[in-house]
Amino acid sequence: MPLVEPPTYATFTINNVVGAYIGTYAEDNTQDWIDGESQVIDPTWLFVDPSGHFHAFDTKSSDTPTLRKRTVHIPCDSTCPDGCDGYPATRFSCLLCDVEIIPRYKPVVERIVTNVHYGWKATVQGPIIKPGTKVSALIQNTGGAPRFGVATVGAVTMESGRESTMELIGLSRLGYRPA
Repeated sequence: MPLVEPPTYATFTINNVVGAYIGTYAEDNTQDWIDGESQVIDPTWLFVDPSGHFHAFDTKSSDTPTLRKRTVHIPCDSTCPDGCDGYPATRFSCLLCDVEIIPRYKPVVERIVTNVHYGWKATVQGPIIKPGTKVSALIQNTGGAPRFGVATVGAVTMESGRESTMELIGLSRLGYRPA
């Protein structure tokens, strides 16, 4: 999902040439994510086992104080392609009569961010720099914290004499510095 900020007017220090460049920059950050599934307790769940013992979730701790929780090993059922050794599973049973009980959980689908891509571009005017050159850029915008990063010079348009309009394409994310 793109997070695009509007262009911001700024002065640029490129390769330590202070104040020679003016222009605008904008960030275009994207995120990759997957939908993951997890479970949360169902606070409305309650159960009375065949011996009359009451069971429910403690809604303050998400615990089941009347149940014993144990991990058991479930052997591989040969359905996985790599022939696994099995997997662990959680089982619950009554602390008093040891009958197995399955507490009720609610499924939750959540977005899990797996990767963030930080991109930025700038259009600057000032002394010409050869296209393809990698540069260090310090960006000072009015009223905001200075930003800095590494870019490569993209398209260059000659204006007059030694002045040009250049595109900077970010190679790193933009860092922040205190004003």
